[in-house]
Amino acid sequence: MISEKKAFNPIATPLVNEILKGDDFVVLQYKTDCLAEFAYYVESEGESAIIDPMRDVQTYINTVSDRKTKLKF
Repeated sequence: MISEKKAFNPIATPLVNEILKGDDFVVLQYKTDCLAEFAYYVESEGESAIIDPMRDVQTYINTVSDRKTKLKF
């Protein structure tokens, strides 16, 4: 039996996990189907940064908007 390969979808919705949370910070991990596989959202004191982002940025725009932070990096 031949196994089917999962097709690459650059605009697939990533799975999001909150991996760290403190009184004044949060780190979210995005599991993607992209080459990098993981991207990170880091937030502290109303500012946020995206580490190793996917090409489709709408997910991050939605997170920044929902969490009411200012994207710095």
